[in-house]
Amino acid sequence: MNFTGNVHAILQLGYAAAGQTTLTPAAGVDLRDHEGCLFLITWGTITAGTTTSAVVYQSSDDGVLDAYTDLVGASVIVTDADSDLLTTIEVVQPSKRYLKCVVARDVENAELVSVVALVYGGSRFPLSAVADSVLQQALVQTPAEVVAP
Repeated sequence: MNFTGNVHAILQLGYAAAGQTTLTPAAGVDLRDHEGCLFLITWGTITAGTTTSAVVYQSSDDGVLDAYTDLVGASVIVTDADSDLLTTIEVVQPSKRYLKCVVARDVENAELVSVVALVYGGSRFPLSAVADSVLQQALVQTPAEVVAP
């Protein structure tokens, strides 16, 4: 088994400098026929006194008729002591099909590097969102070493 063929990475939010209060992805991550999703939230510089959070929300139809609602326990809070670190939120077997990770910055002094969703445990591949957000993928099995000239 390999990770690349069984787990799909989706860039849900890209870099955002301090200055916006809430960062919301345009679309949710579709988990149809998948077991779960691990969100990797990478933080940049967080200014002293700032408290920032990332919360996962779910919807049955990507917010068309069923508004996104947050999930109990599916959140992290970071402070200025957490600059340049990574936090994760994992949702296993959500009760609805779509998930999105929203970042709320209370005083606009937190830099977000990215939010990446790792979708796993699926019976349906590939995911269309992967093609939209991943520039390149490389899978190497038992590679040979490069020989220096």
